[in-house]
Amino acid sequence: MHQLTPDLAEPVSRADEVVFIDAAVPQTPPGPVLRRRLLAPEGGAQPFTHQCTPGSLLSLAQTLYGRAPRAILYTIAATQFDTGAPLSAGVEAAIGQLCLTLRAKDPIL
Repeated sequence: MHQLTPDLAEPVSRADEVVFIDAAVPQTPPGPVLRRRLLAPEGGAQPFTHQCTPGSLLSLAQTLYGRAPRAILYTIAATQFDTGAPLSAGVEAAIGQLCLTLRAKDPIL
């Protein structure tokens, strides 16, 4: 998903684990996974908005469906954020490596 919306709370509540991947403006060249962190539901979720943060989406799942799964956020360094812009080679490589790592259930730190 390109955008987290409140309607995702129901499928999130049914998942065993949710992985969020975000892009951030780096201090390094584009591509590397900058950080990994476990998430928890955030207080103060606003259900009448069109966008959610990962934590507020977990909170909404907990509030509406009684369950918020384990969730991990990976942040990848990126420099181009224009709608429809192609991924840089570094970002594509990082996403590919992250997918392999997640399939192997070997967390990146």
